[in-house]
Amino acid sequence: MASMNLDQLHAFLHVADLGSQSAAAERLHLTQPALSRRLRELESGVGVALFRRTGRGSVLTPAGVELRRRAAPLVEELERVGRDLADDTGILRGDVRLATPPSVGVELAGEVITQLRAEHPEVRLSVSVALTGEVREGLLRGDLDLGVLYHPVASTQLHTEPLFREELVLVSAPGTPAPERIGLREALALPLVLPARQHGLRALTELHALRLGLSLDVTVEANSLRLLSELVSRGLGHTLLPVRAVQDELRAGRLVATPLRGGGLRRESLLAWGRDRALSASALEVAARIRRVAKQQRGQLRR
Repeated sequence: MASMNLDQLHAFLHVADLGSQSAAAERLHLTQPALSRRLRELESGVGVALFRRTGRGSVLTPAGVELRRRAAPLVEELERVGRDLADDTGILRGDVRLATPPSVGVELAGEVITQLRAEHPEVRLSVSVALTGEVREGLLRGDLDLGVLYHPVASTQLHTEPLFREELVLVSAPGTPAPERIGLREALALPLVLPARQHGLRALTELHALRLGLSLDVTVEANSLRLLSELVSRGLGHTLLPVRAVQDELRAGRLVATPLRGGGLRRESLLAWGRDRALSASALEVAARIRRVAKQQRGQLRR
C-alpha cells in the first residue's frame, strides 16, 4: 500500500505548482534538503517517480500529473477540516496569506500585522507585495487567502468589496515643463511608462483612453513600482499614480506630480478572495482588520 503524509503532499503540490524546488522550499519556509527529503520519501512510498528534473526545474511525470489531480482537493479538504476544528476552540491560530499592491502594502499590512501580534499572536500573517495582476492570479490559483487589488482587474471567480478610492496624478521627471494642473486627455496623450496589460493601472488608463478615443503611447512597460518610478525619473516617460505611492520620491525631488483637473482619474482598491474558498476564522479576522485600517486611511486621504 502506498505510504504518504500531509507534509509530503504539501511539498509535492508546491513543487508541482511552482516548477522549482528552491521556490517551493522558500514558500514553505523549509531548507531545500528538507524539502528534497520529503519528495524522496513520497516517491519511495508510492513506488514511482513523480518529477523529471531538467535544467529549467522540476517537471511532472505522468504519475505526478495524476497524483496532483487527485491530491490537491484532498489536501484542501484536510486543511479545511483542521481550520474548522481549530476554530471551535475559540483561539485564532494558523497561517493567512495576503498580497497587496506596493502603493498600499506597507501602510496597510504594517498596521494589520501590528494589531494581530498584539491581540492574536498565534495567527501567522504572510504578506507579499505584488502588482494587481499577480495578486489576482495568486487568488485564482489558491496560493493566497486574501488580496488587495484594483478595479477593474478583478474576476467573476473572486468575491470583492471596496476599500477606498484614490485620485491619481501625473508623475514626471524633475524639470519637465508642466502646468499647475493638466486635463486627463492631455495627460493620456503623453508618452507613458506603465505596467503590462494584466495589471490594474494599465487596465484603468486604457479604459479611460478608450472612452476618450485615444491610443496610449506606452514607451516602456515596467511591472515594478520601483522600476516604474526609476524610469520616469530618468525622463523616459510619465506615469499616473496616487501621490502616496511615490511620496518619498516626491519629497526627495526625484519626481514631480501634477494634479489632474477635476479629479479626472480615480483608482478603487478592493479586498478580494476566491468565491469557492471558505475563509478560516483567522482569515476572516484579517479581512475585518483590513476593512478597519482602510476606513482609517480613507479618513486620512480626505484630509
